[in-house]
Amino acid sequence: MAENRDRHQAGIIGYFGPDTLAWSVLSDRLVVAGGVRALLIQMAEPRIAEALVATSSSGVAPLQRLERTLRLVFALIYGTEAEADDAARRINSVHRRIAQDAEHRRSDATPDDPELMVWVYHSLISSFLLYERLGVARINENDRTQFCVEMRTLGVLLDIDESRLSSSEEAANENIHSRELHQNENSLSQLRMMRKCVADLPMGWQWFTANLFFQLSLASLPMNVRRAYGLHAAKAIFHVTIPVWWVIRLFRPIRARSGKQLPYALAARERVNGKVSMRLRDIVDDGFTLVSRRSELRISP
Repeated sequence: MAENRDRHQAGIIGYFGPDTLAWSVLSDRLVVAGGVRALLIQMAEPRIAEALVATSSSGVAPLQRLERTLRLVFALIYGTEAEADDAARRINSVHRRIAQDAEHRRSDATPDDPELMVWVYHSLISSFLLYERLGVARINENDRTQFCVEMRTLGVLLDIDESRLSSSEEAANENIHSRELHQNENSLSQLRMMRKCVADLPMGWQWFTANLFFQLSLASLPMNVRRAYGLHAAKAIFHVTIPVWWVIRLFRPIRARSGKQLPYALAARERVNGKVSMRLRDIVDDGFTLVSRRSELRISP
């Protein structure tokens, strides 16, 4: 702990460090694939879907927005304090700009509405932990609670009232499951666009894994979200995918460490060990992420 304080003072680590559950859990590409599920949950909220439709420029697809968001989120987790503060400012600036546009249109689609930001935050926590449970299964229940407690720091950085941030996986899931949602054209149009993005990826292993995780994300959506998209709301659909997750867990050990971990996490650990001096901001700006430059999504178990 004293060593981490010294590293923090030296500008090597930020709000999170190598001894935190946040670093450990989110370093895994498979866990981060839960971001697709989180995006689907977010788009089911009518006001968020309206804001996405109203502010989307031509050619900007849902998965590209997810890519940009995750890049900055990982800078918050793995960056120095200065890098994390910069990423938080960038995220909050975008939300304020969208809020101003919504006010100009006299719309209630205001992404920095406290309720909507809480919804977005809990969709990420719920999805990351679900994918960890299904595809990795490396942490116990106490660790899962500790992860939620640690991630509250991320919520505070994003200007969310700390009293609204859940301290357990159960509370995060309850925040999602208890929301009453209704079908709306904006959410449906975003879902159709997301389907097309995945279907249009270049054929091959990348296409297969992207479509697989898109279907797994759809199958794992809460019942209220499934109803909002007009999908068959039956728990049996999720249970059908359990054997697929078993296979994914079975073959995970044969993957090389560099193939399972995020470039952000690998670079941050090397910086802590004094091996490289690359800034996380360089990784964010250069697109050195889950997402390739050639196509829009690259997620593999």
